[in-house]
Amino acid sequence: MSRSRLFSLAAAGTLFAISACRGVLGINSSGLEVDGGDADGGVDADTTADAFVAAPTFCDSVTPAPSFCDDFDHLPIVKYWDNSNRTPDIGASGGGTIAADTSAFRSKPQSVALSIPTLIDDSLAASGFLQKSLHDMPADMTVQFDVRISADYFPQDAGVSGSVPIVSIAYGNDFLFVVQRATGTWVVAGNTGAIMQASAPLVVGQWTTFALSIKNHPTEAGAEGRLNVRMNTLDVAVLPTPVSWQSVKEQKLVIGPITNGPMGAFAMNVDNVLIYLRSDL
Repeated sequence: MSRSRLFSLAAAGTLFAISACRGVLGINSSGLEVDGGDADGGVDADTTADAFVAAPTFCDSVTPAPSFCDDFDHLPIVKYWDNSNRTPDIGASGGGTIAADTSAFRSKPQSVALSIPTLIDDSLAASGFLQKSLHDMPADMTVQFDVRISADYFPQDAGVSGSVPIVSIAYGNDFLFVVQRATGTWVVAGNTGAIMQASAPLVVGQWTTFALSIKNHPTEAGAEGRLNVRMNTLDVAVLPTPVSWQSVKEQKLVIGPITNGPMGAFAMNVDNVLIYLRSDL
């Protein structure tokens, strides 16, 4: 797939792709905004995993111990994200929702459900995402979470189908993002960087352990870094990352849908989000 097609009407339906994909740090389009602040939801590189609830949960027993863990076994469901204590929620707009789900989870008793409604044309936008500010991050990082897409529909508009981001990381005005399209799962590493279709897609109705392992420093291949994308135990994409990312220590992690129309209803569950300050897992 060409970059121009991915960044056309619907691939740019990520909205932060619309303005050269720079909107993760302050987009405001059709009432949709990705906030630049972190409230109480940030994570520092030198902190240990948060303690969540008194009863043992997934995060109490996961090994190796991550720098951040959220199994969503608490209320409010956004407690450890930038969304916390924001009214209205910075991640839910245009009819999008963020809610606890006790019927679908990877670890008991619940997960977080993220959804957007049908958007009939490009004048409409919606979001249902979690955002976390990452502070003073080291060169190597792994973001892992369990994800289950429960509903998606990608209508055709002028021969181009819609797209919905599953996860993105902003590096200043540049970004990494993974989108779901009718043709499968796609990975983009930078505004002008590499783009690749994952060798296996996220499948509707199936839980998948999804991981982004980032080497944000020169590798044996050259000055660029490297991104490895894994689904369960399968490496589905390996891409070079921009040299410019190596000097960016503050990032924004966004998990969940944020798009404009035309787009069908989209819903996903997320559980057991882990952040490791290493890329060799």
